[in-house]
Amino acid sequence: MINSANNVKRIAAIDYGNKNIGVAISDASLTVATPLVTINHKNWLADVLALRKFVEPYNVGLIVLGEPLNEDSTDSKQTIDTRLFGQQLEKQGFRVAYCDERYTSIEARETLREKYSDPNEIKQRLDQTAAAIILQRYLDQQLNNNAKER
Repeated sequence: MINSANNVKRIAAIDYGNKNIGVAISDASLTVATPLVTINHKNWLADVLALRKFVEPYNVGLIVLGEPLNEDSTDSKQTIDTRLFGQQLEKQGFRVAYCDERYTSIEARETLREKYSDPNEIKQRLDQTAAAIILQRYLDQQLNNNAKER
């Protein structure tokens, strides 16, 4: 994804929750995801404005929302809420894609426990780390799809 000014458009990912919204950002090569910030969920408009503030400096061309499906791949209430948030993002001009987020919070917690012993530190970083895992899955899928096409 390149814009007309030849600036690389990065990809952001969101782990959307009822209390917090974890945000991660890709590197310029679109291969590595990094946790960025956790936003306290308020309402759709406030959440979209806060998100815009954090991702705008990165020239984001796509936002990947973690899709919280049930184990049997059916929708949960949170899946529906996430899709509604995605629609709000689209109304604000963001391009949106979805990526299965099952088990990302568990994986994020395990990763953070290896790095931090303070439970508060783990709690503060959990959602943005889950967003980074969602984004890394998405980036890896895109790389694999591109490799298969060659």
